[in-house]
Amino acid sequence: MWIKEIIWWDNLKKYEKQAKEWFSRLVRLKGCLETTGSPEYGVCFTCGDIKPFSDLQCGHFISGRGNSLFFEENNSFSQCILCNTYKGGNLKIYREKMIKKFGIKEVERLESLRHIPQRISSENFRILAGEFRGEFKSLTEL
Repeated sequence: MWIKEIIWWDNLKKYEKQAKEWFSRLVRLKGCLETTGSPEYGVCFTCGDIKPFSDLQCGHFISGRGNSLFFEENNSFSQCILCNTYKGGNLKIYREKMIKKFGIKEVERLESLRHIPQRISSENFRILAGEFRGEFKSLTEL
């Protein structure tokens, strides 16, 4: 019985990792295309510095790997490593820019979902990974 549990856990982690990797790539690519028109460079959502795609990260306004907002595109934008990692998301500026972009109601909606956990099956992670990968590929073929 425990072998089935190990296989289930391995599949869950494998597909979860793939979904998160493709989501991150997609968010960063969309950020680059939206801010510079190029897939190679993008603007950090919070500080405004122009960085190569490889130096950008997928920064989340509401952080947390297990919350219901992890795959929410309105919650995720390209950030430089300095803002996302070393400045903890640069959240004061992030929030101000979110309000400008979406309005206070959307920001408060996202904030209200902060502590709601998200349970995703390995099959749903596999589907998400495929969807994010497909959208990424279609944007790079333009």
